[in-house]
Amino acid sequence: MKVLVPLDGSSLAEAALPVAARIAGADGTLVLLSAGELPEVSEHRRQEEADLRAIVDGAASRIPAVHCELRTDIGGDPVKGIIETARAEHVDQIVMTTHGRSGLSRRLHGGVAEAVLRESSVPVTLVRPGDEHAAAQQALLQSDDCESVLAAASSLSAMGATLTQADLARLRSCVDSLPENLRMKAAETYLSLLAGKAAITAAVAFLRDGDELEREAASAFLGGADEDAIPAIISVLDSQDLDRQWVAYRIISEIGGPSAIDPLVRGLQSEDLSIRWVASDGLLGFGNRVLVPVLEALAYRPPTITFHHAARRILKRVTVPGHSEELRQLMDSLTHETTIVQSPPLAALLLDELRRER
Repeated sequence: MKVLVPLDGSSLAEAALPVAARIAGADGTLVLLSAGELPEVSEHRRQEEADLRAIVDGAASRIPAVHCELRTDIGGDPVKGIIETARAEHVDQIVMTTHGRSGLSRRLHGGVAEAVLRESSVPVTLVRPGDEHAAAQQALLQSDDCESVLAAASSLSAMGATLTQADLARLRSCVDSLPENLRMKAAETYLSLLAGKAAITAAVAFLRDGDELEREAASAFLGGADEDAIPAIISVLDSQDLDRQWVAYRIISEIGGPSAIDPLVRGLQSEDLSIRWVASDGLLGFGNRVLVPVLEALAYRPPTITFHHAARRILKRVTVPGHSEELRQLMDSLTHETTIVQSPPLAALLLDELRRER
C-alpha cells in the first residue's frame, strides 16, 4: 500500500508517521510531502526548496524501517498540492494530523486537513495527537541526541504540556550544542516553556551573554513582555557590547510604559548614534511626561553636543504653558557646541520653576 503523509517540520505533524507506517505495512511505501509558497526571488526559491527538502529528509531518517519516497511542492495552495500529489503518485490513502505548529503549519491552519478530507478521491485518515504521542515525546526528552530533545520539547510545548525542571535543564543544555540552524528555535522553545520571572531571567541572560541567534530569540520573547520586565532588561545597558545595548534599548522602547522613561533618557546620552536614535524614538510617544527627566539630565549631567542634540529632538515635542520663553532659550542653547555650557543652568532654572508650581 502507498500512503501520503503531508509534513510541516513539526513533531505534531510527524505524529501521523507511525499510523501511516502501520497502514502501509512492511511492504508498503510512504510518500512524504512538504509544501511551500513560490518566492519571487530565485535565491529565496532555492532556500525554500532546501528547507522543504530538509523536512522530508529529517522525517525519513526517523523511520528507517519503512520505504519512503520524498516529495516537495512549491505551489502556494497546500490543499491543491496534497490532492495533486496524491493523484500523481497513485497513493491508496492520505494520513495527516489535524494541525501542526511551524513551517507549512502557517498554511495548514484554517481547516486544510478538513478540506483535504472533503476533496480527496482517496481515503483520508486524520490523526489527532493525544496521550500516546505525548508519552512518546516525553521519552524523547531523555535522548542523548539534542535534535530529538528539541523536537520533543517543541511538540510538548505546542500541546501545552508542562516540563519538569530536569527536562528544562536538559533542553537548556542542548541550546548551545545544536547546529546553527536549530539554535534559535531551541532558545525560543526553551523560553516558551518557562514561566513568569524565570522566563524573563533566562531571556535577559540570552540577551546579555548569548550569541546572535540566542539574542534574537530573547528579543522576540521580551518584545512581548510587560513593563515588569524592564528592571531586568536594564542590566544589559551596562554591557560593553553596543549591539547588546542597542537591542536592550529597542526592547525597552517596544515595551513602553512609565518604567521605560528613565532608561531611555539614559540612552539619549550614549555616544552611539543608533542607541540615541532608538531611545529618542521610544521617548517621542510620551509627550510632556518626559520633560522633567530630560531637564534633570540636562541640568545635572556633563553637557555634550550629541546628548543635547538628542534632547532637543525630544523637547521639540513638548509644551510648557507659561514658560515658552525659558524653553525657547534652552532649545537655542542645545543647538551649537559653543552654547551648550549655557544649557545646564537654563535647564535647572526651568526645572525649579516647574517644581515650585506643583
